[in-house]
Amino acid sequence: MSKSWRYQAVFTKHETEDDEMSKEYSICEVYFDEEGKLYEWTEKRDISPSGYNIDELKSDLHMMLDCVEKWKPVEYDSLKEGMTFLKNGKAGTGVF
Repeated sequence: MSKSWRYQAVFTKHETEDDEMSKEYSICEVYFDEEGKLYEWTEKRDISPSGYNIDELKSDLHMMLDCVEKWKPVEYDSLKEGMTFLKNGKAGTGVF
């Protein structure tokens, strides 16, 4: 297996004015080593889709949506090297 990456839905917790906890969701990139273990992620927890033309932008958006549907969101501050992610309710390697 070679190194890979994908998008990952993440959230941060915020206290509301009512002293309740709220979650804010965003997308970051996660990177996996040859063994499929997380070794790095984007410093920013919220990245934007992009492309050099409209088709690339659409492709990036589709890939983000696919990852959001495929992988359970995790708390951004809980990301750590070697962790695994839940896929469709089951533990997965984290890669496609």
